[in-house]
Amino acid sequence: QSKRVNEIGSQIAALNESILKFELSGNSANDLRDKRNLLLDELSGLVNITYQDVPTGKVDINGAPLSTLNVTIGGAAFVTDNQYRAIEAVQDKTNDVLDAFPVQPVAPDDLLHSIRFVDDASEVNLSGGAMKAYLDIRDGNTVDTQGIPYFKAQLDKLVKGLVESFNAVHETGYTMPYTDDFGVFHPSVTGIPFFDPDGLTLDTFDLSSYIKENPAYLAPAHKKVEIDPVTGDYETGNNEVALALVKLQQRSDIPVIGGFEKYYNTFLTELASETSHALRTSEQEYALLDGLEAQRMSVSGVSLDEEMTNLIRFQQAYNAAARVITAMDEALDVLINRTGRVGL
Repeated sequence: QSKRVNEIGSQIAALNESILKFELSGNSANDLRDKRNLLLDELSGLVNITYQDVPTGKVDINGAPLSTLNVTIGGAAFVTDNQYRAIEAVQDKTNDVLDAFPVQPVAPDDLLHSIRFVDDASEVNLSGGAMKAYLDIRDGNTVDTQGIPYFKAQLDKLVKGLVESFNAVHETGYTMPYTDDFGVFHPSVTGIPFFDPDGLTLDTFDLSSYIKENPAYLAPAHKKVEIDPVTGDYETGNNEVALALVKLQQRSDIPVIGGFEKYYNTFLTELASETSHALRTSEQEYALLDGLEAQRMSVSGVSLDEEMTNLIRFQQAYNAAARVITAMDEALDVLINRTGRVGL
C-alpha cells in the first residue's frame, strides 16, 4: 500500500510539472488534468487526502496566472508542486496483543509497522482510506475500533477462565498410581494441573506437562487411589472430581466470564453483529459514492446518449443547410441561364 501511495505521489508531481509547462502556451492540458484526477481518485481510496490549486506566481503568454496542485495526507504536505514526500512502513510499533499477556521480552519479529514520512520520520496521520482500515483491523482493541486484538482479547478471557477454573477443580483430585518403564512406582498424588497454568491466552493455551507426559496424571478421584496389597488391583469407582469437571459447563459464577457457553455465545453474537454492521455501512457508503460519482459525471463525463442525439441533430442541420444551398443554386441557374431567353 505505501509503495503504491509513493508511486501515485511521484506521478502527480510529474504531471504538475508537465501541466505547468504545457499551459505556459495559453492552452489547457485537459488530458493531463484528467490523468491527474484519476490518480487523485485512487489515492483518496488509500489514504485521507486534501488537495487544492495554489498559484505558482507564473503567467502564461496571455498573462493569465498559472496554478499547481498540492496534496496533503492527514494535514501534512505530501505533494508540493513537482515534489513529493515518500512514506514507508517502519517496524517500530509494539504489538498490543503480545503486551496484554507478556511472557518474554518483545522480539524484533513481534514489532508491528507504523506508516511514516521518510524525510523526517514523522508518523502519517491516517484517519481514512484502505490503509487506515488495514491498521484498524490489525491494531484495533477498543469497543469503538474492534480489530483482531479486540476479539482475540475476548477469547483470551475465555481461555483464562477455562484454564483457571478447570485447574482449580482438577488439582483437588488424585491421580492413578503407576509403574513406569524403568520399574519405578509412582503413587497417587494430588495438585496436578490439567492445563498449563501459564497458558492463559490462545497463543499459549496447552495441556500441562504432566498430562502430556503420562495420562496417568489425570486426577478424576476425590481421594487418594490405593492399591490392594493382596490382589494388586487399583481402587475403582471413584470419579467425583471428573463429575465436578463436567459440571463446570453449567456454572455461571466463573470469574470474568460467568459461564463458558453464555460467554462464547455472547462473543459470537457480538462478532456477527459487528460484521453485519460493517457490511451495511459498506453498502450505504458505496451507494453514496455511486450517487456522487453520477453527479460528477453529469458535469464532466461524456453521455453516449447525449452525443448520439447531438450527432443526429447536427446531421439533420447539415442536410437542411445542404438543401438550402441546392435550392439557391437551382434558383441562380434559372436566373442566369434561362431568364430572358426567347423560344426556349
